[in-house]
This record gives sequence, structure tokens and C-alpha cells, in this order.
Amino acid sequence: MSKLFQRPLSIIERIWLGVDSFYAPYAVQIVLEGKGHVDEGQLRSAVAEASEVNPGSRLVLKGALHRLHWRDSGINPPVRRVAGNHWDGYTPAHASFFWDPLPHTGPTCEVLIVDGPMPRIVFRALHAVMDGRGAYLWMEDVFRCLRGEKPLGAFSTLAEWQVARRITNRKRELPPVESIPVTGKSRPSRPGTTWRRLTFYGEYPKVLGRVIWAVAQSAWRYGDGVVRLMIPVDLRSRIPEERSTGNLTITLYVDVKRDSTPGTIMQDLRSQIDQKVDCMLFDGGKALNLLPIRLLGTGIKMIAHRHRLNGLYSASGLITNLGFIDTRSLSGAGFTTTTTFVMPPRWDNLSTFILMTGSEGRVEIMVCVPNSLATDNRFERLLQDIGQAMSMPV
Repeated sequence: MSKLFQRPLSIIERIWLGVDSFYAPYAVQIVLEGKGHVDEGQLRSAVAEASEVNPGSRLVLKGALHRLHWRDSGINPPVRRVAGNHWDGYTPAHASFFWDPLPHTGPTCEVLIVDGPMPRIVFRALHAVMDGRGAYLWMEDVFRCLRGEKPLGAFSTLAEWQVARRITNRKRELPPVESIPVTGKSRPSRPGTTWRRLTFYGEYPKVLGRVIWAVAQSAWRYGDGVVRLMIPVDLRSRIPEERSTGNLTITLYVDVKRDSTPGTIMQDLRSQIDQKVDCMLFDGGKALNLLPIRLLGTGIKMIAHRHRLNGLYSASGLITNLGFIDTRSLSGAGFTTTTTFVMPPRWDNLSTFILMTGSEGRVEIMVCVPNSLATDNRFERLLQDIGQAMSMPV
């Protein structure tokens, strides 16, 4: 009998659980759009087979305080059908299934077949058990099974801080709370966030630099100030011998200047990675292991309230680039994926949350802001700024 899979709750995963305690579900939700037919029985069998060798898709939370850990429940992620006949894929309207809970008691992952005029499959994972790249590893194994191939599996129990410690012992401090919001200060509105999807056809060099630059131009529409962006970096390239579906991401910070260009922004990011800044941990993080999840969540919510009142943030926003996705690896058994995009999770501590994916001949950009920062056409102007940056020569 194989050993039961389990791994300690990492510091970043504890933070994500704190966010989830108030802004549930704080989840990675990946949408596949395509053509063909999705056979529910075949998909369920493939999910079961792939999840057997990707136990990170079956985790539940056990223990207490600093002894919290994830354990394989042995229960496969459910596959279920939801109505999506009126969802266009570009706005939140008629897509309430994205708000269905993913409790840490399980199931923490699931797969949806979205009924509608366009075939869609959605893979959902509580962010505290998977990051975006981890979810794609699990998804690719599901489609290997659909094609009759052997899944590769992912059994690594490494946390992001353990990977970082293999690379460097240097530490860094969190930046001060001095960044301006991307669409101006908070104004009265309903709680929550809103999002839009932007699709661009063609090839776009320096796409991450373009979007970072556009976000800064938008922020400076409303006043002078520091524009600092959080850029998550996947650490899997540091440990190619390991396969993990967990959270192996550490954030870099990029300060945009008035004379910055998409090119200089990308140079800054490459320089930080070359200097292994992505593997430098922040001071004081271990103290979070002593806080109950709910108390940590309360602190996160208070920080979000302070940001709205003061109009200043620790970063102007977070931009995740999941890079090029080979849609052929996400096709099988009569379903062909033509594009994939990732839903932005709600996190009111940020003035904007942007997720990007690329595939053959197209780029998908998901842009999310709090409703209090989206009023008076400010959100629409941000989307226009991004569109203009995508069309500019670099």
C-alpha cells in the first residue's frame, strides 16, 4: 500500500486561506473553450485516473495552528454540469458557478462542464492547494488520460520557501504602503469586484511589459505617485526534477518610472530573476504560522479597508503571466481546446488583478478591479489603456 500523501501548509497557503475566509472562493479557475463534444462519463473517469497520481487535487486541511497540513482525502474531485447558456465568456453576467464554494474540508478541486452554445470545461482549485501552473499540470494529466496516454503524476511535497532556500539564504523586506491605485481612489459602490476578458489575436512580444506599462499610465491619469506592481514568479524552473501541483510561486515587485518602457520593464524583471530575487523570502513570514486562519483573514480584511480609506496600497496591482499554453495538451476524446483563460480571484487588497495566458495566435487578458474602483467609466478607461499598449510597437 502506498504512503498517504500529505504536506505541511505553507505560509503563502495560510495567507490564501485567510483571504478565502472572507472572499470565498479564493480559487484558481481555468476555463477551456473549444469545439467538439464533452462526454461526462469519459471526463469523470479521466479525472479519477489523473487525480490518483496528482493527489494535490484531493487535499483536505487537517491539524491546528502551526501543525496545519494538507492530506489526501482519497476522494476524487467531482465532475458536474452547470448552466452556461447565457454566459458570453467575457463578463461576469450569468456565470454564478464561479462563486460556488470550495471548502478546505473538501472538495478543494472540481471540474465543471458548462452547458451552452460553446463547449467549455472549467477546472477549479482552491488557491491554497494549487497555483495556476500546478493546476495546469493536473489538467494536462486529465487530458492524457482522455487520450489513452499514461499520466505523469505530481507527488512533490515541497513548499515555496523550501525551494527558495535551496537557491539562496538572502532575505528582503516588504515594500512600504505607498503605491497609488490603478483607477483612482475608492468611491461609494457595492462590495465585491468586477472583471472583463480581453482577447488579442496575433503575436505580442514583451506582452507582460506592455501590460505593466499600460497599468502605470492608467494610474497616473488620476495623480502622481508610486506605481509598483506585484509579479508572481513560478519557481518550478528552479527544480526541474520535481513535479508539484502546489503553490510554488514567489512575488517580485517592479517599480515603473515615467521613462519606463515595456522593454526596460522586462529587463528589470529578467535582472531580478538572474539575481535570484524571486527566491529571497520576506522577513517575519514565519510569525503567520501562529495565527488562526480566521484571525489572519480578519487582519487581511482590515488592511483592505485601510487601503480604501487611505488610497494607498502595498502594490498598485498584481499581474500574473502564465505564459504560452499548448492547447493540444488540453484536447482529447472528442474535445479540442481552442483557447484557455484564468478567472481572476477576488482580493480587495489589490486595486487591480490581471491574469494573462497565451496560445497559438492569441493572448487572453483577464482584468479585475474592486467595484469601488470601477465607477464612472474608470474601468473602461483602464481596458482602453491596455488595448492601446497591446497595439503599440515595441
